[in-house]
Amino acid sequence: MLAEGEQPIGARLGVRLQVPTVLAAEEGGKHLGGMITALDLRYPMSDDHPLTGRRVPDVDLKTGDGRRRVFELLRTARPVLLDLRGDTALAATAESWADRVDLVEARSTADHWPVWPAGEAPAPAALLIRPDGHVAWTARAGTTPDPAALRTALTAWFGPATAD
Repeated sequence: MLAEGEQPIGARLGVRLQVPTVLAAEEGGKHLGGMITALDLRYPMSDDHPLTGRRVPDVDLKTGDGRRRVFELLRTARPVLLDLRGDTALAATAESWADRVDLVEARSTADHWPVWPAGEAPAPAALLIRPDGHVAWTARAGTTPDPAALRTALTAWFGPATAD
């Protein structure tokens, strides 16, 4: 007789035998890996860009200091506004949050960025990245970033602008 909640040995053995098969399949391994590392987590956001709400991918960038990876920018545990176009309007908007948000101007070395589990998306024009690595706001590639939308995201996530 089985104790309450206990499974027969055969049921447990069946699961143990299936896990290596799932992991060996490329999609199964990716899916399980994404669940374990929380890459499948997407916070609800008003923006429908595939990167918004997800963890930012660790892609290569070219900065004024040379080549860097996105995750290197997050080592300070501060939010990062990553400007991939050199947009002066974004810099001017972010200036009122300079005490809380790091502005980094860079260029992407890739035309497309991986977006787990969606596949990939064109490299964005700009990103606002939370300290935990999740994207709070995205400006789409090939568009002019909207300073008002950035201001809204900055205020929502990092408080009101500092008075000039």
